[in-house]
Amino acid sequence: MRRFEAIHIHDLVRTIQQCTMCVIKMNNKDQ
Repeated sequence: MRRFEAIHIHDLVRTIQQCTMCVIKMNNKDQ
């Protein structure tokens, strides 16, 4: 159970990082 939670959190962090990169790219396009 704990191992699954750790994997889920790691996956969530990766997704957030990807979203952040996308947002930064979009902001750069606006400027």
